Amino acid sequence: MIRSRNKPWSRLSGKLSDYAEEVRFAARAPASTRQRMRLFRETLAFHYRNWRKVEIDSAPRLSLDLDVGSYQAAVTLRPRDGDLSILYEIFARDGYKVSTDVLSPESVRTIVDAGANIGFASLYLAARYRNAKIYSIEPNPENFALLKENTARESRIFPIQACLTAAPEEEVFISTSGRASHFQMNTRGQGVSVKGISIEQLCREQEIDRIDLLKIDVEGARSRSSMALHFCRK
Repeated sequence: MIRSRNKPWSRLSGKLSDYAEEVRFAARAPASTRQRMRLFRETLAFHYRNWRKVEIDSAPRLSLDLDVGSYQAAVTLRPRDGDLSILYEIFARDGYKVSTDVLSPESVRTIVDAGANIGFASLYLAARYRNAKIYSIEPNPENFALLKENTARESRIFPIQACLTAAPEEEVFISTSGRASHFQMNTRGQGVSVKGISIEQLCREQEIDRIDLLKIDVEGARSRSSMALHFCRK
């Protein structure tokens, strides 16, 4: 019974902790006071819209110059879609941080970011692994356009518009309804047709002989992998 009574408090405590991390990030990461205030406002509006279950709107854009761990990144995101959640999960909460005891940053030369969305994870990994080339795979056209824009200043990131799949010979489609971060792969002809690519095919086409870090965060893929980090050696 004690555990049951503590669950609501535990959820509230977790939410408050998340909000505090977002405030700290918004107060330090944007390059200017104007951008910090804009990020604060958009974050408050985002949570309010979620609370009121307001329909998403992917049209508005928010451009920010961010300082993320001594690394400068210029990003454009959709504040009334799900991009703010991803921004905070990756940069404020270090969602893809791997202990240096597990993986030395200096040893990483090749990274594959499968499900790159609009590029936040690729930029985070570029900041953490300064010797690495990053192959960023994203199938959805709208996401891919922002991925290219957000990573254009980083010559070590190579955007690839494709869908990671174990059966690249099949015709693959990506749904385009709902949140941009939840577009799912299917073979039923729903959405837009995209190129399918397997890890083996990617390695052949890009002449990759070893993958040091493989990040997979894909919706509806056959592998059922979500937010996974793998370390590969050949």
